[in-house]
Amino acid sequence: MDKAIGTFGHVDILVCCAGGSTREKMTYFMYQTPEVMENNIGVNLYGVLTFAHAVSLHMATRRKGAMIFIGSVVGVQGHIRDVEYSAAKGGVIALTKSLAMEMGEVGVRVNCVSPGLVERGNCDVSDANYIGRNCTGEEIANVVCFLASDEASFVTGQNYIVDGAWGLGCQYGVHPNRPMRAPVDPDVQ
Repeated sequence: MDKAIGTFGHVDILVCCAGGSTREKMTYFMYQTPEVMENNIGVNLYGVLTFAHAVSLHMATRRKGAMIFIGSVVGVQGHIRDVEYSAAKGGVIALTKSLAMEMGEVGVRVNCVSPGLVERGNCDVSDANYIGRNCTGEEIANVVCFLASDEASFVTGQNYIVDGAWGLGCQYGVHPNRPMRAPVDPDVQ
């Protein structure tokens, strides 16, 4: 924090993009190790708390600023065999709302962006949403940039879900009740 202020004079925007579940160690909660739980909570929630705390007084004193946290759609709806990650991201969403109430009166906005599955390397997750294509990191960044801008000057305490409707029941391509895709030809009924 001191280095950022020393270099730039002040901090206007904080984006906390802490993340990472321990997908390779996903298991049912009753079998999960304390180390995996602590790691998930530490990285995904405590890290965000730490950075938000570090800039909050500075932003409040300046009566200006925007904090944007990266949550997850599973922080809203939960996820099987990833309970601790879901709990941590749910905590980020609760932090967003609570901190927005505290910081609003001093001119600081606090919002959250909760992605669903995002394209990573050569991993195709296009079947895991209703739009039928991969979400890109740029699409998440676009929402973050909007929330950081003056265009969002009256937006605070919100959780923007960017998931192609994945959270509506389309987990990892398992969607037995998925509707047919709309026909390309509008004359086809």
